[in-house]
Amino acid sequence: MAAELRRDALRLVKGQPRIRLGHLELEFPIASAPWVAAILDGVAIRHRVGGSRRDETWIFPGYRHNGHMLPSSLATKLHAIGVSPARAHQASAAALITQVPPPVIARLIGISLNTASEWHSLAGGTTSTR
Repeated sequence: MAAELRRDALRLVKGQPRIRLGHLELEFPIASAPWVAAILDGVAIRHRVGGSRRDETWIFPGYRHNGHMLPSSLATKLHAIGVSPARAHQASAAALITQVPPPVIARLIGISLNTASEWHSLAGGTTSTR
C-alpha cells in the first residue's frame, strides 16, 4: 500500500531519485528529485494532543503517533487535489510493467504470472535482464 511506504525506501543517488520496493530498486523521473528531497528532509506533522514534530519513518505520516496514514485518508487527500488514485495506480503499474520482469511484477502487484507476462508484452516490454 502506498500509505505504508517508509522514508528509508527513498534515496537520491547523484541527484537521481530512487525507491526500493523489497529487493527491487526503481528510478523516478529526474523531475521528481525536489519532492523526494523534501520527503527525505522529513514531513512536519501535528498530533491531536498538540505540538508538532518531523516524521522520520513514513512518507505519508498518519494522525496517530508513529503511524502511517490510512489508505482511505490518502485517497481522500488525493481526490481533494484532483488526483484519481485509481488512474494513478493504473499509470504507475503500466510504467512498472515495462521496466520490470513479469515474475517480479506478478509478485509485486499480486497478479498471476500469465497476466503479468501478457501485460508486459502488450506494453512493449522486453524480456532482457539488466
